[in-house]
Amino acid sequence: MNHNSTRTKKKRKSSGHSLFREYRFELTVVSIFALGVFLLVEKMKIKSYVYRLIIAIISAIKSLFFYVMTTILKIVSGIETSDIVGIILILIAAYMVFIRTRFRIFRRYASLSTCPTCDGDLKRTHRTPLQKLIEIALFAKVKHYSCKKCDYTGIAIGYRSK
Repeated sequence: MNHNSTRTKKKRKSSGHSLFREYRFELTVVSIFALGVFLLVEKMKIKSYVYRLIIAIISAIKSLFFYVMTTILKIVSGIETSDIVGIILILIAAYMVFIRTRFRIFRRYASLSTCPTCDGDLKRTHRTPLQKLIEIALFAKVKHYSCKKCDYTGIAIGYRSK
C-alpha cells in the first residue's frame, strides 16, 4: 500500500461518513425485502386503489387535453387568413431588421487589436452582465478588452466559432 492511498483513507475516515452513506446498499435491500413481505401479508385492496388512481389521472389528462383543444379551436376559428399572412409578413420584416442590425454591429465592432486611444497593448478582461446579454441576444461572441497603459475599455463582437 503506497503513501497516497493511506492518506486518502485517513481523509475519508476523518471527513465523517454517515451510517446511511456507508450501508446504503444493505438498507435498500432490507427496505425492498420488508416491502415485499408487507405486500404479501397485508389485506388491503391496493390493486383497486392503484387502478382507481390511474383512471382518475387519465380522466384528468383527457379533460385537460379537450379543454386546451377547444380553446385553441375557438381562437383559431376567429382568425382570418389575411391576419395570419399579415403576422407572417411582420415577423419576416422584424427578422430582416434583426439580421441587418446584427451585421452592422459585427462590422462596427469586428476587431480590436490595439488601444485606439494610446495605441497600447490590450488584454482580455471579464465581460459585464450587459455584454453577456448582448452575446445571447445577437448569437455572437463578445470579447471585452482593457488597455494595459491607459484606462480604455472596449469590446469586439464576432461570430461564434463552431
